[in-house]
Amino acid sequence: MSGQRDGFALGVDLGTSNTVAVLRWPDGRTRPLLVDGEPMVPSGVYADTDGRLHVGRDALRLAHADPDRYEPNPKRRVDEPEVTLGDRRHTPAELLGAVLRAVGEAAVGALGFLPPAVVTCPATWDADRRQVLAEALALAGWPSAAEHTLSGPTPPGTRLLREPVAAARYYTEVLRRPVPVGESVAVFDFGGGTLDVAVVRNEGADPWGDSGFRVISCGGLDDLGGLDLDAALLALVGARVAATHPAQWARLSEPADTTQRRERLQFVEHVRGAKEMLSRTTAAPAAVPGGRPPCR
Repeated sequence: MSGQRDGFALGVDLGTSNTVAVLRWPDGRTRPLLVDGEPMVPSGVYADTDGRLHVGRDALRLAHADPDRYEPNPKRRVDEPEVTLGDRRHTPAELLGAVLRAVGEAAVGALGFLPPAVVTCPATWDADRRQVLAEALALAGWPSAAEHTLSGPTPPGTRLLREPVAAARYYTEVLRRPVPVGESVAVFDFGGGTLDVAVVRNEGADPWGDSGFRVISCGGLDDLGGLDLDAALLALVGARVAATHPAQWARLSEPADTTQRRERLQFVEHVRGAKEMLSRTTAAPAAVPGGRPPCR
């Protein structure tokens, strides 16, 4: 049986807003892993009254009924000891583990087993943050995690790979852009939650026979990402609403009950959708809950 599983692999990008995974076959073929039928799953988590954690689009759907039980971006809460969802408290590892469990179950559904996996993390994450990710993998039932380095024996279990290294490997292996041994490449990663900039150098094959990229310098901002653009657009649209409907904006900006929090969640989704539409067109409407005409 083990021979039939040789050569399969799973790559996972656990993002602030969305999570994406790709399966690789022994012959080198790759395809996106579908989680609940979709190649990209929202990273949000919803805790129901029984303590069960729901993820992805199910979590977002449930959040419309009770937004207080929903955390849309658990990766941004990685430094906090606990996250309160409704009447329950969860560690960041539990929330991230729920997302990874869904990915693992989808992989087992596609292949019949969980293949060796690589999970990416920001280059700026320190040992404490990487430990939270390792705990999340353990809670999800994945093999124990070890960081992918260029020295030492091959570690068992799941590999943690720094995101700029993964980007450099994609650049060279998929896009076929060579980076000679000893040369470096800069990686600019503007993600959903953070801005990360790194310089990685090709130091030759590593102990696994992989491309040996090493991060030689990195930096970034933990509080600048797509979510912050959403917040800026939300403020811009909110100023227009407040100018003509101040009471309505007061409810949306500082919701006082579940109904108002539900409306705010809808409003945030509408603004984010308008932002994404602007990548394809020059104008986009953002619906405002409460019957007011959409802002453009």
